[in-house]
Amino acid sequence: MDYHSGLKTAESKGKAEMAQEAISKYLEARFGEAALDLQQKVRECTDLEQLDRIINNIYTAATLAEARAIIAGIPEKRHGK
Repeated sequence: MDYHSGLKTAESKGKAEMAQEAISKYLEARFGEAALDLQQKVRECTDLEQLDRIINNIYTAATLAEARAIIAGIPEKRHGK
């Protein structure tokens, strides 16, 4: 990996981590401990496009069920693969 592609990868990772943190903080503030499983799912997601989609919609979630529906598009993490 050359310097520029490494820099781009690090930048994407940093953006993903910031989005994960923003979404998780919102879920915690809005729904408390009831949203812990959603926070974990968001933290496992590294797809910046998925995270952008969630962050653009999560603030409209009035209920935990609506938040779950917004986050439902994240594929389940497969352990051992």
